[in-house]
Amino acid sequence: MSLMIIFTICLSSFLILFSYLLSHKTNYPGQFGIVNDEGERKSQYECGLETFEEEIGIETRERFYLKFYIIGILFLIFDLETLLLFPISLLFYTPYNSLSSNTETIYIVFLIFIFILLLGLFYEFRKKIL
Repeated sequence: MSLMIIFTICLSSFLILFSYLLSHKTNYPGQFGIVNDEGERKSQYECGLETFEEEIGIETRERFYLKFYIIGILFLIFDLETLLLFPISLLFYTPYNSLSSNTETIYIVFLIFIFILLLGLFYEFRKKIL
């Protein structure tokens, strides 16, 4: 075996062991791991200050509807698709048009991508997700 393979095996086993030690839950604060404190985990975090509702005694945990998560995921998907559209648009902006032989193919692929993107958007409106 080469020295590089031995080194990577040792490094990966060390990282696995180290991550296990850090993630091991225990009730002793002096050892590695996270102290199991359910009270702090269930309370809301507002800039490190005590929340107003906790002082009064009102429950501060609120329900979030699934629609908010779906809208967030859709925003990320459309944001990534916009990032994919940017390099394609730069291909058409070549000053000397060095892609003259492939311009039609790139344009067709670009239109197919836009069409699939619009189909997904239409589907989301039709299902009343947005």
